[in-house]
Amino acid sequence: ILLPYENWKPGGWTLGNEPVSLFSLLDHYDEAQLLDNADPDYFERFIIYIRDAPPAAGGCNGKLNDCLYECLKHIYGTFSKMPKTIKKPEYIKKALGLNRDTPVPVSYMDKVEQLAKSLAINIVGNST
Repeated sequence: ILLPYENWKPGGWTLGNEPVSLFSLLDHYDEAQLLDNADPDYFERFIIYIRDAPPAAGGCNGKLNDCLYECLKHIYGTFSKMPKTIKKPEYIKKALGLNRDTPVPVSYMDKVEQLAKSLAINIVGNST
C-alpha cells in the first residue's frame, strides 16, 4: 500500500492473512525528531498493489527440476571443481530428503551451502 506523504511511500509486502504493512515516519525517525501528528490518523487517498505470491521453490522444467544444480555447476566452472556432495543433482536431492523431481525450496539454501562447503548463496528478488 502506498501512502501520500511528500511523495508516495510504500509499506512492505504482506500475505493476505497478515496485517497490512503501512509506511510510518516512526520507522525512519526518532519520535523526538517529528512534529506532533506527523503520521496522519487517516488518508483520503492510497494505492494498493496486489501480486501473486512468489513460489516457495524454483524448477526449470517439469521433469527433474535440476536448475539449482545447473547454477551450482556454472558457479564452479567445471565439473571437476565441484565438491563430491553436490557433483550430481541426485546427490543434492537425496541429502536434502527430496524426491528426485522435486524443486529445491528457497528455504533449503542454507543446507545447500553446508553441502557445498565452499560457497555462500545470496537470493535476490521475490522469494519466500
